[in-house]
Amino acid sequence: MLGSANALQTTNALKGIMDAFLEYQNIKATEETKRTTIDKEKQESIAKINAQKEILLEVVRTKHAENMLVIDKYLENLDKAIELNNPQLVDQFLSGISDTLKNNPLTSIKNIVDQSGQLKITL
Repeated sequence: MLGSANALQTTNALKGIMDAFLEYQNIKATEETKRTTIDKEKQESIAKINAQKEILLEVVRTKHAENMLVIDKYLENLDKAIELNNPQLVDQFLSGISDTLKNNPLTSIKNIVDQSGQLKITL
């Protein structure tokens, strides 16, 4: 009977070890799946941020280019106003240059970050 009890204890111990091992394998698989999902979501978020960043940079570049064209035109006209010795036109073009320089390219971008902290650009 002693041998039978020993065999039963050994069998139960082995079953306990196998059950624990199978539980470990299930937990490991679940955690690996979670890590894969988290990594995929991270990569998607990075891609979205990079896309939004490129849009933002393009808006700023375009706005700066537009401002420079306006300023160049004001400078051409300022030179002509100086040649004509017309103080009113000189003042008008200097005011235009000043107003253009005050124009911040980012003021045309509203709600750059939404409530959840995501970069969101609307023009």
